[in-house]
Amino acid sequence: MRRILALVLCIVLFAIPVGAKNAATRVHTTAEVKANGECHVTIEADIRLDDPARGLKFPLGKDIHSVTLNGSAAPVTQSGGITSVNLSHLDGKTGMYSCSISYVVNSVVEVNESGKQMVTVPLLYGFPYNVEEMTFTVTMPKEFSTIPTFYSGYHGQDIERQMNGTISGGVISGSVVQTLKDSETLFLELEAVEGMFPASQTFGGSLTFDAAAMGVFAALALLYWLLTMRCIPHLALRRATVPEGICAGEMAAYLVRKTAQLPVMVLQWAQLGYLIIHLDDNGRVFLHKKMDMGNERSTFELRCFRDLFGRKQMMDVSSQRFQRVCEKCAAMGRRKSNGYISPKNSEKLFRLLSALLGAFAGVAMGDSIATSHTWRPILMAALGLLGFLLCWLVQEGMGELHFRGKSSLKLGLFAAIGLMIAGILCGCTGYALGALAWNIVAGIMAFYGGRRTDNGIRIYTEILGLRRYMRKSRSEELRRILASNRNYYFELAPYALAFGLDKQFGAKFCDARLPACTWLHSGIDSRTAPDWYQQLREVYNAMLRDRKPTLAERIFGK
Repeated sequence: MRRILALVLCIVLFAIPVGAKNAATRVHTTAEVKANGECHVTIEADIRLDDPARGLKFPLGKDIHSVTLNGSAAPVTQSGGITSVNLSHLDGKTGMYSCSISYVVNSVVEVNESGKQMVTVPLLYGFPYNVEEMTFTVTMPKEFSTIPTFYSGYHGQDIERQMNGTISGGVISGSVVQTLKDSETLFLELEAVEGMFPASQTFGGSLTFDAAAMGVFAALALLYWLLTMRCIPHLALRRATVPEGICAGEMAAYLVRKTAQLPVMVLQWAQLGYLIIHLDDNGRVFLHKKMDMGNERSTFELRCFRDLFGRKQMMDVSSQRFQRVCEKCAAMGRRKSNGYISPKNSEKLFRLLSALLGAFAGVAMGDSIATSHTWRPILMAALGLLGFLLCWLVQEGMGELHFRGKSSLKLGLFAAIGLMIAGILCGCTGYALGALAWNIVAGIMAFYGGRRTDNGIRIYTEILGLRRYMRKSRSEELRRILASNRNYYFELAPYALAFGLDKQFGAKFCDARLPACTWLHSGIDSRTAPDWYQQLREVYNAMLRDRKPTLAERIFGK
């Protein structure tokens, strides 16, 4: 009887699994290497889950796109540059499960130090469980005479002792005869024969066509800027006086090649005694001509002043006439400033070349997330156009740095954030970051570049000097000047407003008492520069209120 009980006990003990473990019972990798260096990979895996899994992922490798899981777009994650398929649908489950994962490696072709093309195909990229059976089939674009080699993370090239394989034409088939440990990797390496990969389609390392194109256009843009647009101004020393012959409304046109600003010109004309500004209780602004403008001002200002009033003595800034004069003044100011710029360079051409980096980054994103050949061209075209537009808006924002153009800066910031988010979601962070970084620099180079004439360089330097003075001057220095010139703040206020430094500049006068302002009637008795800043800003905003807004202003306000 004791013998029978012992026999039963042994049977029971052996029937109980010892150290039951999760594993991949079978993994079969099918890889097809294309003539353009791409590698289309399909992994079929049977997974045994003895214990419920959490956060299970199947690593695929680097520089991949078009990932699918069981025929549908796969949820992927990236860590350390390695893309993994999220198998969270297996969370909490036990038993046997099968899955099919397909993806495209951007390029498996590298050029080694000897100048030879080497093919490296990832067969297994570190699955977290043991792999009990590993088989593979690799198809090359043409037949070859070289001998493939294999290496793994644990065993190096010694893994070949544990493998069986055959070569038939351009097809390599094989298997691993022992269990692969968890997180094991397995790669096939082959020296390419002549003509297997056209040289025009391989760039060495993991460099893709999109990355190469981005580098080419960045180089072209930089070369164009150096040859035709680079301008080295004289040392911009601080200057407390305004540039001779340049009104406040022309600052933007001369500094960053933008349009003239009639509202700023109106404030300066009022300060010079040509008109009086009335701000009523409802926030409406009326301009009353006090005297005619003569040849003491520039031809440009004279034309704008006559267009503004004509034969009338009063102008309502909310009228359509005022808006039309604003637009006409802007166009004339741009043409005038162009006279100080060499005609041999084109700001738009430089910006176009730079924005094309965003287009190629978008193409790479579309290629990365496309799950079918039908939708791939559409996604690549759509995201390419989006990338181009986002980079163009980033450039626009950079053109407002000197003038604190809040709407354009906000739009540029949102465009930059949008580009980075798109890059991260598509697994193309490097492309997005490269395009963004260059277009930030290009935006500054475009608006502050432009080869100028000798007179243009002089004006450019004087404007920078005045702006530097407004930013760096101290309250004590301004108080000393104010003691000898009580109207000093009013003389510079339009220029500070043009630079977007009106609040900062006004605050430097602290509570210093100013004389009564004879050209601004608002019903409010202001006596300090910070108080007058509020009044001038209100008048300026009122003159902008009914102007046709830009795209950035429509989104973020004026």
